[in-house]
Amino acid sequence: MNVINYMKKYIFILLLAFSAVSFSCDCVSIGPFVKTIKSADIIVSGKVISYDFRKRSFYLEVQRVFRGNIKKNKIRVWGDIGNLCRPYVTEFKLNNAYVLNIYTPTSKFDKAGRHKYAISICGVNWLHRDNSTVTGMIFNEKEEVTISIEKLGILIDGS
Repeated sequence: MNVINYMKKYIFILLLAFSAVSFSCDCVSIGPFVKTIKSADIIVSGKVISYDFRKRSFYLEVQRVFRGNIKKNKIRVWGDIGNLCRPYVTEFKLNNAYVLNIYTPTSKFDKAGRHKYAISICGVNWLHRDNSTVTGMIFNEKEEVTISIEKLGILIDGS
């Protein structure tokens, strides 16, 4: 192989390596829960009832809709595959309850025609829920606090 052909192949490989698009998640936190809910379309409270690890999702039994239009009492929430700026589904423990700020990804429906929902890791987008309280980084990202569900509802309505 002559030197020119070798150099052409070497330069081509370098160009490919440096022009490749990065496929990792890249977001800067957008703040505590009170800040992320300002732009939220859908905020729900519910309990994780099952996982689909193969599909990287979990099923949420919706118990209350704070904001948005969700008609079903069970929805699928998609997690991360490593590059989507979403939490892994294992972040949400089976039979535990949460308040989630979810969104509809670009492809709004799955192959069966069901709505798709996802949750972002950019900012605080979920809180742990107990019977009548929620806990998490509600007002700032340095301190977890616990407030009543009623107070959370007022915060959501006022945002």
